[in-house]
Amino acid sequence: MSAIDSSDAAALDGLDREVTLDIGGQVDYRFGPGTTVFLRAVTEVTGEHDGSEATLGVRQPLPLGNVPVFLGAGVTWQSGELSQYAYGVLPTDTGFAAYAPGDVTIPYLNIGTSIPLSDNLSLVGNLRAEFLPDAIRDSPIVDEDIAVGAIVGLSFRF
Repeated sequence: MSAIDSSDAAALDGLDREVTLDIGGQVDYRFGPGTTVFLRAVTEVTGEHDGSEATLGVRQPLPLGNVPVFLGAGVTWQSGELSQYAYGVLPTDTGFAAYAPGDVTIPYLNIGTSIPLSDNLSLVGNLRAEFLPDAIRDSPIVDEDIAVGAIVGLSFRF
């Protein structure tokens, strides 16, 4: 999910971003008819930006027949290191003036599903919209107010 063009876009020549690895954890609290509140925290461990993020969210299932559908909402805090790497311009980037959004808070809404294929395997999908704050929208490489992303994949439980 990104509010910037593909890193291969000609308009972003001079920006260098690598794939990174985050490690973290999540705690959930379930109450009522399927409502889940969660807190997730991760930090980057490959040394590319050393940033962190934390998300506080809520998820509620919708009774729509045989396909489980979930609605979610929440807010994600990103450290200045992560927001600059994701949305800003690093001092080592060429073609743009350096820009650092600083610590940011990004509200989001999402809808998703998880369809069991077996006892341990599920097909998952999610559509998420993030409502970018001014500090991100002011970046010279961001041209959207809302970042929309989709994920489709398989989940395996051990």
